Amino acid sequence: MSNKFYNLTNDILFKATFANQERSELLICLINALLRLEGKEEIVKIELLNPFNDRDFIDDKSSIVDIKVRDAQNIVYCILY
Repeated sequence: MSNKFYNLTNDILFKATFANQERSELLICLINALLRLEGKEEIVKIELLNPFNDRDFIDDKSSIVDIKVRDAQNIVYCILY
């Protein structure tokens, strides 16, 4: 029997851990910690959004982020790793 360690740099594990509305407190803690948000700036609630960024203009490129969320103050965070 071998013990395997999987870290969160794995795309599938990262998304399974953080891109889940039912466990949004994990992502809230991650964003608050990384951005050092405290007090009034601290995120308390998020909504997961579609990670696909469609083109606004014909010459634009479409893009996909790992996770996209909007907080209670209507600020959108795009998470790439």
